[in-house]
Amino acid sequence: MLNLKNGTASSFADVCAVFYKDDAIRLKKYANLLQQDGLAFEDILEVKGQSSFVCVYGNRVQDAENNLYCDVIWFRDVSAEVARLNDLETEKKAEQEKVKQLENMVDGLDSPLWLRDENLNLLFVNKKYVEYAGKSSKEEVLNQNIEINNNKGEAVARALAQTAQK
Repeated sequence: MLNLKNGTASSFADVCAVFYKDDAIRLKKYANLLQQDGLAFEDILEVKGQSSFVCVYGNRVQDAENNLYCDVIWFRDVSAEVARLNDLETEKKAEQEKVKQLENMVDGLDSPLWLRDENLNLLFVNKKYVEYAGKSSKEEVLNQNIEINNNKGEAVARALAQTAQK
């Protein structure tokens, strides 16, 4: 996993050398804190020159009377998990862009548009709805569940939605 030239005979310095500088510095800091204070740790480090990642763990091993046996540091290859998380992040950004495009399209309509939940609370409004409601932002309209009025000043949309729901 770490491709250490000296295998199990490798020193801690050899282990640190397989990671990028910032990761190696963190690993050394963690090891010092474990050795000095018994502070356990877990982190993900990137192996230099490879597209691989390892999760490094450190823990102190003691008996029931707190007698110290040893401090242990071990590694687990998490490259597949990191790759999947990166793929999911890319997919998420693409979906967020699609949502933004749809929102921009709906905001361009000349008529107010809104979406309600099963309790008839507003979930989404377009810019024209905000304008008709006389407010400055979608968040304000949604947080206050503001209804737009007909030309007589009556808030009839919720009543119409209740009728339509039946």
